[in-house]
Amino acid sequence: MNIADRLTKWRPDSGLSKEWFQGPSFLYDSMENWPQQPLPPANTKTEMRAMYLFHDVVLPETLIDVTRFSKWNILVRTVASVLRFNSNCRRKLRRDPIETLKPTPNQLKKIMVIIPTIRVPLTQSEYHQAEIILFRYAQSPAYGDEIKTLTKNQELEPSRWMHLEKSSPLYKVTPLLDCDKVLRMEGRCDMADTLPFDMRFPIILPKDSIVTELLVRHYHESFGHAFRDTVKNEIKQRFLIFSLNSVVAKAERNCVWCKVHKNRPRTPRMASLPVQRLTPY
Repeated sequence: MNIADRLTKWRPDSGLSKEWFQGPSFLYDSMENWPQQPLPPANTKTEMRAMYLFHDVVLPETLIDVTRFSKWNILVRTVASVLRFNSNCRRKLRRDPIETLKPTPNQLKKIMVIIPTIRVPLTQSEYHQAEIILFRYAQSPAYGDEIKTLTKNQELEPSRWMHLEKSSPLYKVTPLLDCDKVLRMEGRCDMADTLPFDMRFPIILPKDSIVTELLVRHYHESFGHAFRDTVKNEIKQRFLIFSLNSVVAKAERNCVWCKVHKNRPRTPRMASLPVQRLTPY
């Protein structure tokens, strides 16, 4: 009895009939003679149950308050020093000499009375472990469900692997977990053995994390406040950051040096300055 079907669904008698203008014929009859449709039963036996989804992703605890730092190299060095303290606690139980940095004379007198010490600067391995802790700290809140799925896939056969949700921001980048539980991207360069490991499998970082902000600011300052494309190119050789252009632009806007020298003309001396390369800590 739907008059709209006359135009939307073809029939031999399709067209603007009398019913199109005047409506169905039963409308002109008394309501007692109108066609009746049975109503659904008042009470249904179907039980409606609510579904709950519980997430059991354990977020790593931070050793320090990351928001208190304004420079990436100081943050990494602080976390490495905390790892050195943790290592020295174990060495003290084994009665091994404690590895220290350059202590003050008063600290040296107090330490030498209790247990011998040896002066050892922070090693590259400790810096590397500190970076891993910071990367995992930045990835866990943003990609907790993805990390949980990839962790479970490591215990299953490839035929039984679980796939990421299509709504996940990492659905199209083929993520994987390395031996340090750091989230990386598997791309087309994974078979290029001549390239560094970080370039073949870049580390995925969220754009809204304080760790990402400090890292991008460190690259911006380390390369002499260079142009935005230079900083983006250097970051892409090791990291995958979504909306990288906006993140680099934000670091450039918040840079004090750029605010002071933005409107100054570039002199020949400034233009000839070499770009500062990124060096180890």
